[in-house]
Amino acid sequence: FRASDPDIALNDLSGTVSQRDDDLYLDEIAIRTAESSLRVDGRIVNYLEEPVVELSASSDKLDVAEMGRVFPAAEGIQLQPSFQLKANGPLGRLGLDFGIRSSAGDVDGQLTANLAGETPRVAGVLNLRAVDLAPVVRNPAAASDLTGTLRLDLALPPSEAGGPAVGTFAARLPRARAAGYEAGDVRANGRVDGMRVRLAEATARAYGATARLAGLIVPASETRGTPLTVDLSGSMAGLDLRRLPADLDVPRAVSRLDFDFLLAGTLEALRGEARLRESMLVGATLAPGTMASFSRERGVVGYTAQGAIAGLD
Repeated sequence: FRASDPDIALNDLSGTVSQRDDDLYLDEIAIRTAESSLRVDGRIVNYLEEPVVELSASSDKLDVAEMGRVFPAAEGIQLQPSFQLKANGPLGRLGLDFGIRSSAGDVDGQLTANLAGETPRVAGVLNLRAVDLAPVVRNPAAASDLTGTLRLDLALPPSEAGGPAVGTFAARLPRARAAGYEAGDVRANGRVDGMRVRLAEATARAYGATARLAGLIVPASETRGTPLTVDLSGSMAGLDLRRLPADLDVPRAVSRLDFDFLLAGTLEALRGEARLRESMLVGATLAPGTMASFSRERGVVGYTAQGAIAGLD
């Protein structure tokens, strides 16, 4: 079978679908298209009234871009993952145990889904290994390397009701890299509201310092043409400017800076200010209460500072 709009080919279909009483059996269903393969086996008990699912599915290659010709939400995602999935339970409490392997990293998970209501919900734990979000969100600026666990409880409303997801999360990431920055021992919890992530609290170790922050993160969106945007506040202890990424264009000075901060804007138009606790900069002591600010606009970085300094050579 071949179709032209959408352009997709069904090269092979085999297996048996049968009904016994009110149970529907899918025995060794195998589907192969030009770029993908899928196997499904199991049964749906009492499928006409209150279905109870007992299914397993697997694929050695699922071309997501190919699926995007039929399901617009997947259009343009250039990944070919393999996966295994087991689904067990009634639609209102469906257990999902799965593993996904791809060039964008690996994800294993145990989720419970409620598919019986108007708005689907999922809750459970995901285990991430070297996950790169860039191909998933179709934006190279979202390149990442995330390893750890993510606990979530999300509703998945339709797009016209404010999708793609609304709910809470808690992350524990021993290693994380995103938007060109790296951190370790990341612990974060907060809420997702569509394309907005509100951090209730996050802590991390980065560039020799420990950080605590809260606030709003709006991920970059290629489809909407919007960059990564932040509005954050928090504190940092033990920051050494020499360890910061070179693209920030900060002075490569020996330092140990402790401060509270505000940070807002995009990577191309970023502004921040800090109120220092007693700190050290190139051997000099910066007094508590010293204020500093910086701005980054179209690659031009500016700094200001006001306060007391002692021991400057």
